[in-house]
Amino acid sequence: MLYRPIGGQEVMRAQLQRLLDYATHRWMRIQVLPSVAGEHASLAGSFNQLRFDDDPEIVYTEDVISGHMTANPETVGEASLRYAHVQATALSVEESVARISRVMEERYGARP
Repeated sequence: MLYRPIGGQEVMRAQLQRLLDYATHRWMRIQVLPSVAGEHASLAGSFNQLRFDDDPEIVYTEDVISGHMTANPETVGEASLRYAHVQATALSVEESVARISRVMEERYGARP
C-alpha cells in the first residue's frame, strides 16, 4: 500500500516516515511485500499472531464487521505457516527500508 495515497501528501509522508522509524526499533522488523509477489499466502485475509511467554499463542482475524481470536492449535499452526511464507516472499529488511525511502522521495517529495 506504499503507492496508494490515503490522506494526502503530508499524511503519506508521515506514515512512511513512521515505518522507517519503526525499522530502527530493536523489537521490530519492517518488510515490504511487493505487488510483483502476485499470489501469496495472505491473500485470504490479514491476521495478527500474538505470542506470549507463559500463555498459548493467539491468532486474531477480522473482517469488515467483526474480529475473532482463537488459540486453536490447528488455526495457530496454519497462521504460522502462512506468516512464514509471506515473510519468505517479502523483501529483506534492508530492501524494504530502501523501497520505503525511495517511494517517500519519489512520490511524496521527502527525504527520510
